[in-house]
Amino acid sequence: MRGGGDIPPTVWVHAMEVGGGRIIGEACHFIDLFTYLSGSKVKAVCINAMGINPEENTDNASILLRYENGTNAVINYFGNGSKAYAKERVEVYSQERTLVMDNWRKLEGYGFKGFSSNSSSQDKGHAEQFKLLVQAVKQVVQPIIPMDELVNTTKASFAAIKSLKQGVWVDVD
Repeated sequence: MRGGGDIPPTVWVHAMEVGGGRIIGEACHFIDLFTYLSGSKVKAVCINAMGINPEENTDNASILLRYENGTNAVINYFGNGSKAYAKERVEVYSQERTLVMDNWRKLEGYGFKGFSSNSSSQDKGHAEQFKLLVQAVKQVVQPIIPMDELVNTTKASFAAIKSLKQGVWVDVD
């Protein structure tokens, strides 16, 4: 996964007390995604950021996630890349198969019988998410994302900042 490009340091998203920085405020969505894909919760986090003394609101870092079920995930969140390159890319490797999602527009699968590439307009799922939310509220069904997963993602995001400051793996409890 790659970040959303360079944002000037004076923009609110970098203010830790307002936007939480790009790791807490934006990379958390990819922690949610990997939690969903893994079917597990984050157990520990380690982050390495560019620069000699990176700030906690960095937008140039690699986050390593260790899940309870043994899954590993890596989020490469970089705002310093070319805007000509796709903003977001997700690669999933499992059971001798690979999925590559390029900027929420193109999905390629390798090792799947009968899989064909799929290209479309960009769809990050916002419309579907709100449709499910309205349905859940009207019918009082299960939440779209279980509360314990949301709490785990929040704790993992904060643990990433703690890891950045301390330079160690941080357990998520």
